[in-house]
Amino acid sequence: MLPMMEWVNRLFSKQEAAGHAGPISAAGNVSLPPDLEEAIAKLGFNGFLTAEESGKPHLLQAETMKADNYLHCFCGLGDAGNILKAAYEESEEYPSPGPNYKWSRKFPDVEKFLKAQAPERQAAFEILFRRCKDYEKKVAETAPDSSNTIHITAATHAMSNAEAAEFGEALKKIWEAVPDTDPRVVEGMDYVLEAQPAFIKAFSGFWWTKNDRRSDYNIAAKLADPAASGMKPAEAAAIARQTADNLAALKPQAEAITQRILAWCLSRNVKIDDDWRVLSKSRMAATEILDALDHGSTPAEQGAKVSKGAFGPLNEESPLADAKKEELHKRALGMAAAAPDYIAFAQQLRTGAWFDEERTRLLALAEEAALTPEAREQRAREKKEKIVEQVAADATVLHNPVHVGNALRFKPRPAGR
Repeated sequence: MLPMMEWVNRLFSKQEAAGHAGPISAAGNVSLPPDLEEAIAKLGFNGFLTAEESGKPHLLQAETMKADNYLHCFCGLGDAGNILKAAYEESEEYPSPGPNYKWSRKFPDVEKFLKAQAPERQAAFEILFRRCKDYEKKVAETAPDSSNTIHITAATHAMSNAEAAEFGEALKKIWEAVPDTDPRVVEGMDYVLEAQPAFIKAFSGFWWTKNDRRSDYNIAAKLADPAASGMKPAEAAAIARQTADNLAALKPQAEAITQRILAWCLSRNVKIDDDWRVLSKSRMAATEILDALDHGSTPAEQGAKVSKGAFGPLNEESPLADAKKEELHKRALGMAAAAPDYIAFAQQLRTGAWFDEERTRLLALAEEAALTPEAREQRAREKKEKIVEQVAADATVLHNPVHVGNALRFKPRPAGR
């Protein structure tokens, strides 16, 4: 049985499609303001901008952001201050010289969003704001050294274990309310789309949140020829195994990852969202499409709806300033033609099967990469021998019976011949 909130959401999403207004998320028709959503999202994607140590397995952002009790999330890009500035009106009054950790008057649209949330989610956002303020206060009260440099350390600026545990639980509730701030969902999208060049080609010029500095980026190609990628086979195998573990950890988020990917495709395919940073309307359309598939519709039928403008007119705009109108029109048609493909993929992805298949494939590649040269040659010989044996078997076995209509009769040979 569906949780009550999810059941209500689906009910209202159907009513919305039929022309009846109603809530489409836990926050009703009130969405998190784009500036605050973007600031919270960056909290979890800080590591996307940091090159990993060469040859080391990539850990999921949701795990690495816990390092030093979330300290690097706050200090890396000034994320604590950015969150507070996006949430509080006083931020506009204090552009300089430094952080004001006593902000209390939230922007009206932020207050409106919080009031539309369930009490436990309101509390989660308040915990986020409070931890940001605590960090800003600690920094403001830290004396600089002789070179006027403030040193941020875990001993002085990190949370206590109890605070970190509370903060982690609050983040999970925030991610439930605003899925596009969840690093697990965004990183899952990164993993999945990397492996889907067939229909992503139709979206040339558009990029998702992408971390091509990951040690496991394009790992399958690296495993195919570790030497060419500059990796030792053992290093490549270790990275592949960690990637397989990452995919297993992301599988429980398959539904949310699917919705984000489908919403992203729709938001690039048609003019649907008011702000490119917030996939609110395209997420609603993605939910409607997935629900229709559950009730017997086909990807081809839903793709035809996209092409016919059921979710909005085709997007013929481009981030490329010098793009010609006819080229943009051609690309828009290409994206529309790909709609049945990305919808069919979304239908399969949400089952979680893709994560299992990719994990199995990576583990097999890791096993191959870890073999010694001698063992690899032996395995290659065994494969060749199996092929030869199969060819021989196919050549000597009749797979289809031979039917003889009439038995052959031989006349006895005349005497003397």
